[in-house]
Formats: sequence, C-alpha cells, structure tokens
Amino acid sequence: MIIDNRPINKYAKHRGSFKYLTEPTEFEIQSYLFSSLTTMGYHVRGEMAVFGHKARFDLVIFEHKKCSGTGCKYRPLRIIEVKRSRTAKRLTKTNVQLDGYHDRFGIPIDSIYGMGEANRYLKEIPLVVSATT
Repeated sequence: MIIDNRPINKYAKHRGSFKYLTEPTEFEIQSYLFSSLTTMGYHVRGEMAVFGHKARFDLVIFEHKKCSGTGCKYRPLRIIEVKRSRTAKRLTKTNVQLDGYHDRFGIPIDSIYGMGEANRYLKEIPLVVSATT
C-alpha cells in the first residue's frame, strides 16, 4: 500500500476539472447491487471476464457451488449490466450487444439503468432467479 502524504497543490493546472455528478455513477450502482445481493444470500461476482472472449460483465449471479470428488463448479445464473442513465442512443446499442451475448452465452442478461431501477430489481430478483433455476 502506498499513501501519498504530499499536500494538496491549490495551483495545479487541472485541479478544478473534475466533473461532479449529482446522480449515482455506474460504479456506485454496481457496488450497491453487489452489496445488496450478497446480503440477500446470492453468490455474486463483479467485473467477470469470459475465457476466450473480450466480454467483461458488471455483475454475475452464480449458483452456490456444487462440490464433488472432482472439485467445485460455479454455474452462472444471470448477468447484470449497469448503466447510470437511460438514453435512446445508448439503449439501442446496448440492447443489440446484450442480445448477441445472450445468443453466445445462453445466460439471461438484465439491464439496469440508474439507482431507481436498481431498487426495483432488488425487489423482483427473488422471483426472477427462482423462475430460472
């Protein structure tokens, strides 16, 4: 770990260039979903890469591990992709991409746009997961 102990440079050229968003960021929504789903008892992993493919998914819900003499296996149940807001241009591009992923991987992909949808998702996910397992 490295902690930078240098003082703040009030005269730095780009110090005031940060764009402070008033809405939750994608990271904050993903973190909220990860924490909430884990607390609800789901086995969730974030930033999941797929072997042999460049895809990386925001969150993946897995079945609880099934162990046997050959080791443990984790099967993905649902993929969750998060965007901080919904726009028509982004929505069309994202849906086309996610449809291709569903065809390729065979796993349902849930799209969540903003914190409001994240809250609604958390209320509906028990019904959705039980219907797909």
